[in-house]
Amino acid sequence: MRSLFSLNWQPANIEVLALSKKKLVLIRHAHRKVPKDRTEDNGLSKKGQRQVEKLLSYWSSGNKARRVSFLSSPKKRCVETLEPLAEIFGEKLSIEPLLDEQSEKGESNKDFSGRVNAFLESSKFAKAEVLFVCSHADWIPAAYDQLKHKSVRVRKGTWVELEL
Repeated sequence: MRSLFSLNWQPANIEVLALSKKKLVLIRHAHRKVPKDRTEDNGLSKKGQRQVEKLLSYWSSGNKARRVSFLSSPKKRCVETLEPLAEIFGEKLSIEPLLDEQSEKGESNKDFSGRVNAFLESSKFAKAEVLFVCSHADWIPAAYDQLKHKSVRVRKGTWVELEL
């Protein structure tokens, strides 16, 4: 391991330091088709497809990291939000059950918070420089609060970026 404080300091050491920082991009899924009931796992609406186009426009314009990973909640609207971006980067989208929204059928707030925390702990060991995550209106604020001890509201099709 090179020392950053040696007399033979070289610019390559800056790159080693820069690579140690990771970015976590928490994306809320884009607008979905109006469901018959809230538990329906449906895809994106036309408005949601336009939101995805804006996401692609922003992230495909010179924001390419060398190592990126894409993780999505299993819900169809999350997959449809993030998969096009993964394709632009030439990467595969992985489904991560820990990113799912809180279950209305018996998942306590404590269990939900524990699930969010389990994901955040495991993401610290990701080899990616940038980790793109697509999840839900309950999950993203819970994750942000655990990382920054602040509240955040993320509208559909938008994101927050965090340095880890």
